[in-house]
Amino acid sequence: MNVFEKAHELGAMIAESAELKKVNEAREAQTADNDAALVLMNYNRRREQLIKEASDPNITNEKMQEIRNEMEKEIDKLNQNKSIAEFMEAMEGFNTMMEQVNGIISSYIA
Repeated sequence: MNVFEKAHELGAMIAESAELKKVNEAREAQTADNDAALVLMNYNRRREQLIKEASDPNITNEKMQEIRNEMEKEIDKLNQNKSIAEFMEAMEGFNTMMEQVNGIISSYIA
């Protein structure tokens, strides 16, 4: 077997992994949740506003800290929605698995 065949095999295994299945299930639940859609829409709108404020070249340290605090509050709102929180947790698990896979592959290259 060559490296490309093994890559295809690994890709198929990842596609069938419990971690990815959990991500897909959580994504479907989040998509079906109207409250989650509203929370995400509000978060994205507010985040864009805060990014714009933070890009002011004359911003003070105090204002930057206010923006950080506001972003933390917005993230807390995301975490309070069960569908969003479950999706973020599933993504974290999948990303951890992928980091481990990449680490194993990298250890052979280095």
